[in-house]
Amino acid sequence: MQLKSRYVEQFKNIHALTTTYQWFSCMRTEGKSPENASVGKAWRYQFRNEFTKDCWRFILNLKAGHMDKKAIYMSNVIAHQFERAFEANGWLLALPQTIVQFRIANKQTNDVLLAHRTNYQSPAFKDAFLQTTVNGKSTVRVAEDLGMIIDRLTVIHNGHPVTSLPHPVAAFGLYYSPFSVRFHVRPDPHVYVLSTSTGM
Repeated sequence: MQLKSRYVEQFKNIHALTTTYQWFSCMRTEGKSPENASVGKAWRYQFRNEFTKDCWRFILNLKAGHMDKKAIYMSNVIAHQFERAFEANGWLLALPQTIVQFRIANKQTNDVLLAHRTNYQSPAFKDAFLQTTVNGKSTVRVAEDLGMIIDRLTVIHNGHPVTSLPHPVAAFGLYYSPFSVRFHVRPDPHVYVLSTSTGM
């Protein structure tokens, strides 16, 4: 509710400009300009993500074309999908333990992964990934908006967690990327205050 009050226009735009579809724990929020949109003015939103009780998997999140980039933020869509997924499945509304940026296709993000391939446990890699990449910065915003702290990252290469890659690898492909990144998260105690009182 706090997010909805903070981002009134963005949540209004989600409902006006997109439609959300559900397939079990997967959510797809999409919207595109009308077919008769003038040339050069077309736009598209596409957000596909999976939500379970313990893990959120970010599969595809993009905004393309001629649009106001601030009309909808990815973190707004994630909050919307999170609410829809848990309501539909009858689960207790709870934050995840991990968030996975799945099969990262962004070239600049993959370049950072390759540049730090000798040590994915270093503070330098964590800082570079969270502060300079699209995938890192967007996940940081999701975590901040939903009151989570990112403790550490795990790089996954071809389905396996790795701490380093000793040999150069091909990272970027249009239809498949070998890299995913798992964010280990926890509720921010400054946002979520747990009651310790036992009552009378």
